[in-house]
Amino acid sequence: MSETGWLQEQMASPTFRRIYARECLMLEFSEAISLVMEERKISRAELARRMKRTPAFITQILNHDRNPTLATLARIGQALGCEFKVSVDKRKAQ
Repeated sequence: MSETGWLQEQMASPTFRRIYARECLMLEFSEAISLVMEERKISRAELARRMKRTPAFITQILNHDRNPTLATLARIGQALGCEFKVSVDKRKAQ
């Protein structure tokens, strides 16, 4: 079975779709955070310092080992000098 076929089969499960959507959203946020950090040459240690957190905390968020709250994401944006926006994809989920 191809990877695409496997994914389509798994998407039949509401539980799988929920977990998949969460993981995709976490990946999107971590990629956005990493991109801004790279563009502005801000290290994990510097971001942690700005947030008064540990570098391990930042690593956990970027590695998806921690599920950040919206408040934490807003604090990350503030520490990076940017603002995250939410958009809605109105396509019906499969």
